[in-house]
Amino acid sequence: MSVLKTIQQGFTLMEIIVGIVTLSVVLLLVSAVVGPQFQQSANPMLEVRANELAQSVLNEIIGKAFDENSPVGGALRCSETGAPSCTAATSLGADIGESRPDYDDVDDYINITLQDALGKDLSLSGLYTGFSLGISVFYDDDLNGIQDVGDGNLFKLIRLTVTSPNQQDFVFTVYKGNY
Repeated sequence: MSVLKTIQQGFTLMEIIVGIVTLSVVLLLVSAVVGPQFQQSANPMLEVRANELAQSVLNEIIGKAFDENSPVGGALRCSETGAPSCTAATSLGADIGESRPDYDDVDDYINITLQDALGKDLSLSGLYTGFSLGISVFYDDDLNGIQDVGDGNLFKLIRLTVTSPNQQDFVFTVYKGNY
């Protein structure tokens, strides 16, 4: 007579529990490492949009005259002999009654809003949802990035700050010379 041995196959309950716990710990570690990467994956796209927006606005601004009293292509520059003085530092900004289509010099753009910057082309507004602009313009004749004490007449520093939807600031600066 032969005795048949039964061979058991499969896992015990304890082995299954240990496997599940081990898998849980591994998944937790992987998600802790990969999780923050998902949040940062949008940053390059936001940086590109901020750069495009800033470049567009700065191109428009830099194409304007240095000062209200310095016409583009004029023979005389403001504060030159025989020409009117440059605008006082305390008077920089849009002139009274001047709106965006009438801007004719770089300091008119101080405190422009994103809606003003995009103009009537509302198709662009969807690309820049959540973005905001901040523009400052001041005299910086010594080119040190700090506002000069008193009035200048050689250089204006235009500083454009674009704030993205994730509250990251991108600062762009450009100088406009009185020539």
